[in-house]
Amino acid sequence: MTVQVTLHGPRAADLFGAYAEVFTRCFGHGERCAPPPLAGVCGRVLRGLRDEDFHTLSDDPARRVVFMLDVQALGDLLGRTGAEVLAQIGYAPQEVRALTARGVRFKLVMVPQVAMARATWDALLDLVAAAYPEWADRIRAARETLKALPYAQVMAGGGLAAEVRGFLERALHVSPLFAGDGFTRRDGRAVYTEYACRTRPLSDFADWCLVEFPVIA
Repeated sequence: MTVQVTLHGPRAADLFGAYAEVFTRCFGHGERCAPPPLAGVCGRVLRGLRDEDFHTLSDDPARRVVFMLDVQALGDLLGRTGAEVLAQIGYAPQEVRALTARGVRFKLVMVPQVAMARATWDALLDLVAAAYPEWADRIRAARETLKALPYAQVMAGGGLAAEVRGFLERALHVSPLFAGDGFTRRDGRAVYTEYACRTRPLSDFADWCLVEFPVIA
């Protein structure tokens, strides 16, 4: 499978075309490629089994909050293999192997800039409480514990904090590496700024771009 690009909308070529061309040309070459000028856009890597799974910012219809990449993070994906792209945004190798064994596909989606919150603990918990009001009281009660303790201690301690932390992991894929300082993590180190926003269908956007890329685990 080669990289496949889909551009949609009257301004899609202007907004995303140059980046998609460089992504395709440099994909898997193992060398850093200079990103083209890119402004006023954001993106994320989607996954799914069917074409319908790529019609929104998440393949999970119950998911209401997603994490997004800014232009700096998008530029840093250029030249990587599919597995390296996934590692760069926080996928563990065993998770990639399990997903590819099931036939899961991956696509980078880019859309015009949306309102995003820096993914600190406070900002993320505020966003999740608003998106999942049924969890708001539990999030409020667990907030300080979640901010103060690492994942292992929270889960070992049980109780309300562990319940909320487990919900974040299941519903939003907030990994045990999430530090709440606004940065993604790879091998325990900060990589780049992390953002979160409410999910929405691609049909909400006049312009978008999907870049499907192969992943060999």
